[in-house]
Amino acid sequence: MNAVNDVNPVSAAFDAGYQIGSGKFVEGGAAAALLLVPVGGTGLRAAKAFVTEAEEGAVRSAGNTLETIVRRTLGADGASSAHLVERDATGKAVSITQRVVDQAGRILHQHQTHIGASGRPRQFPDEWVLFPEIR
Repeated sequence: MNAVNDVNPVSAAFDAGYQIGSGKFVEGGAAAALLLVPVGGTGLRAAKAFVTEAEEGAVRSAGNTLETIVRRTLGADGASSAHLVERDATGKAVSITQRVVDQAGRILHQHQTHIGASGRPRQFPDEWVLFPEIR
């Protein structure tokens, strides 16, 4: 378990199977409930449906990459959920955004947790982040 879970219980299942900053899944972790869908792939909702080209471009312009991990099942409300993992040039995770999108493509909920150099979670004002909080 890492410090992100202390702030963001929604990501607890994700973090249990994923070592933040290491870029590695832990065998037998809760990540088995998640599906990594490459951009352009298919699934309940294709990974590219979670991120706009402008958002992807903003991440790339900072020298980072964006990995989309889509939950395999729909939520009780019929919406799809994904974690957007932003990585720096070394491959270390620098932020995780949890985003929920309804079947019409509208973002119902999102929040971004940044990961500091020490691995501790950090929250910033919406004006400072690429993915502002939506409740």
